Amino acid sequence: MRVLVTNPWNGQAYCVLRSLRGHASRVVATVYREHGVLGRLAPAAVSRFVDRVYPVPLAIQDWRRGTLDEENSAAEEGYVRAVLDICERENLDTVFPSWDPEVLILSKNKSRLTERGITVPVPEWSVLRRAMDKHALVQAATELGFPCPRTYLPATPEDAGDLAKRLGYPVVVKPRFSVRGRGSDLVTDPAKLEETVRRVQPTFGMPILQEWIPGGLDQRVSVAVTLDRTGRPITVHARRHLRTVLRSFVSLPCAQASCTEMPVVGDAIRLLQALGYVGHARVQVKVDPRDGVAKLMEINCRPGYRIWCELAVGQPVPLLCVEIHRGVPVEAMPPHAGPDVFLNPIEDAVSLVARLLDWTRRQVAPARHEPTLERHPSPRAILREYRETYRAPRQHFDWYFRALADDPLAALSWYASHLLGARRAHQLETGTRVFRRRAGRE
Repeated sequence: MRVLVTNPWNGQAYCVLRSLRGHASRVVATVYREHGVLGRLAPAAVSRFVDRVYPVPLAIQDWRRGTLDEENSAAEEGYVRAVLDICERENLDTVFPSWDPEVLILSKNKSRLTERGITVPVPEWSVLRRAMDKHALVQAATELGFPCPRTYLPATPEDAGDLAKRLGYPVVVKPRFSVRGRGSDLVTDPAKLEETVRRVQPTFGMPILQEWIPGGLDQRVSVAVTLDRTGRPITVHARRHLRTVLRSFVSLPCAQASCTEMPVVGDAIRLLQALGYVGHARVQVKVDPRDGVAKLMEINCRPGYRIWCELAVGQPVPLLCVEIHRGVPVEAMPPHAGPDVFLNPIEDAVSLVARLLDWTRRQVAPARHEPTLERHPSPRAILREYRETYRAPRQHFDWYFRALADDPLAALSWYASHLLGARRAHQLETGTRVFRRRAGRE
């Protein structure tokens, strides 16, 4: 095949292109014109496994604001034409989008590419409209009996206050269309709610208000599923988070483990089947410590940046997606049960330092409102936890870490861009701790 992979800043783009490289005679990537020279430094753009890089216009504003019209906007049409021109110039037969707005745009225009013999391995647009819209998804899941956090969509910023009272504070303000928590905020002060909604609305449209589920990313479970055209599960792999760089850092887990025994795995498959989903998706849930129920957070309608976990256990998801959407019969693989541990050594090193510094801070200057009976792991216990996972009999290191040896420019670009998010994570973590102390919970 001859493949185009979009948005080389995404970790999944790098994994997709590397996994397809052995099946492709040519691989090209796109960067955004608006990013200028910086775009050329994206991980997949500097990878030695990419034959050529092309600039395309950035077209995300309609998606962010939830403007999902049947006809292309001017920005969307410009993006599609740029992709078609690249495909014609390079004689490409596959376009693999790695980012949500591009998934949606190319799904809407799938027939235009199919007419030219180009495969786009994404679900139909009508399916994506429900699956990507966090408000519509909650409504669809609730109808099926899939547990969800209580969720409201204000008509105006002024309505937010009354709806938030029903939920109770803190309240999660979340855009209906976003990735990696962009635009989301945890509001603990009722006086700041309307201000927060008004700040989010110009960029992302009216956000939803959602019940806050206590705890961090270590209570999340990801169920990765690939469905064929009949709705049959081809691959199933569930993972639970063991550690994160910081408890509130939504995009940086650093240790996960396989876990297919949870009932939510079957619920996730049934939800995707009810939506009419074809291809690969990752259903994310969070276990509510108040009742022990796994509740739906969102669906990622494309391979996530940790797709390397599926690839590591022998599930060639990108290739399967291409074959499914080409109409090639594929065999179902048995659900992977593990016990496998998936490790990000660089992120883990950051998390270890952060935890040890946090322990030191508590010893030197304990918070004024922090209950003295709260028990925190000792440095010895923390080190034991890390040691046990790195001694696991079936462990896998992430592809970006491995790329330090055979694709160093891509690896260095990945870590430079990925770890910059730690500042935002620290802000979220600090805000959450302040609320817990006020409530006497931490």
